[in-house]
Amino acid sequence: MCGRFSLAPQSPKIQAMLEETARIQNNPPVKTGEIFPTNIVPVLRRQDGRLQARAMTWGFPRRDGKGVVFNARVETAPVKPLFRKALRENPVVVPATGFYEWKAIPGRRKKDKYLFRLPGADLVYLAGFAKSLDEGAWKADGVSECFVILTTDANPYMMDYHARMPILLLSEDREAWLNGEKASRFLERDPLELEAELV
Repeated sequence: MCGRFSLAPQSPKIQAMLEETARIQNNPPVKTGEIFPTNIVPVLRRQDGRLQARAMTWGFPRRDGKGVVFNARVETAPVKPLFRKALRENPVVVPATGFYEWKAIPGRRKKDKYLFRLPGADLVYLAGFAKSLDEGAWKADGVSECFVILTTDANPYMMDYHARMPILLLSEDREAWLNGEKASRFLERDPLELEAELV
């Protein structure tokens, strides 16, 4: 779940993040539009007492070197060796203009694709965490960190489409997540409403 998300460059907030990564990291090859695992995108972290945008690669390299792991289940991430240290020490916020999911239609082989957004919000923020990339094949273009997105059970607005969804943060939640707040804080509140657009 959450194998794609959207990053519209027309958003002034996204544009500001792109400009910051270009300035700090010497114009890394950041992707916009529909985002896939292994793409490089701006991610927010806490640096010198403020939010800073950094270009990072989506996905942790698998230990066997075959592909990446791009999501982590909130139920198991705290105990999995691949995730636990990064989750504890390096939370990040992944900005998006929406995320995608596919819905199976009875009697049809092809699934319908939907874009999910928060009503009235230009951005949605996804809870994630990051780590440094090892030297080698996965470290390129001046980008030295990678991230994954934390997922949970689908809320009532999502469950007709998929059993899982990313943990969603509001703009006012970003500081709390980056300061080490547990994911449970954002899961125990009333579910955030989502609107689904067939694309």
